[in-house]
Amino acid sequence: MRTALAADVCEIHYLQISGLNSLSVWLVDPALDPDATGPEDLRRNSGRAVRTGLAALRRVLAAVPEAAGFFSGYNPMIVDARGAAWYIDLVPLAEAARLTREESSQELAAKIKEVHVRNLRDRSVGVRVTNDPEKAAWYARQFLTRWYDIRRRIGEATGEDRTGGNTGAYLIRERGRALLQVFTDVRGGSAGSQGLVVGVLGLLADQGMPLDDAEFYFVNDRGMVQYFATIPGEALAGWAKRPLSAKEIVIRPISF
Repeated sequence: MRTALAADVCEIHYLQISGLNSLSVWLVDPALDPDATGPEDLRRNSGRAVRTGLAALRRVLAAVPEAAGFFSGYNPMIVDARGAAWYIDLVPLAEAARLTREESSQELAAKIKEVHVRNLRDRSVGVRVTNDPEKAAWYARQFLTRWYDIRRRIGEATGEDRTGGNTGAYLIRERGRALLQVFTDVRGGSAGSQGLVVGVLGLLADQGMPLDDAEFYFVNDRGMVQYFATIPGEALAGWAKRPLSAKEIVIRPISF
């Protein structure tokens, strides 16, 4: 399904979210303006991001029609070339599929308006997505260039290249914070998960990528999260000087 997205930088995997067996798509749309600040610029970006998210679903369903019967939810995450989020949603897949067929419908217009209002709230006019000039400069210069290598090495760390499993990794900058999320299959319970977290965060530190939060989710073959780990911002900020050891990484089980 990843090839159906026809995007240079994208992720696709499945996950149980709020009771929905959801298809999650993270996609970088280079046509989104990272420097948009005024209401009209934000409106254009909002409309573009929603349509990009719907077009991605349309291509997946055209390439794999049976996906419509397997997934009940759609989780688009559309970001610009600096990783800033413009459209994140969780909608019933049937509703999203209907929107892909009704390009000029009132329902689509309402969805774009909803996203635009959210973007106006999250990006005060005249204020960029991050208030940290050094972080903003890093992402402006290096995000896409570095992400290719970082993503490849995350795949190696999670064993994705050997298993072809349900693995995804993406970066989202939203409301002035940079969040890394990694999803990978559960193998042998939580054993070895601490080492994986340390390995991934170590390679990010080597690459110099600034992060505010990092979340790791370990899922079973149905896409249900079994274990998770969150790494606090202060640990990430000091990782280069004092990385956490595997024993310090707390892997928590999910109770259903």
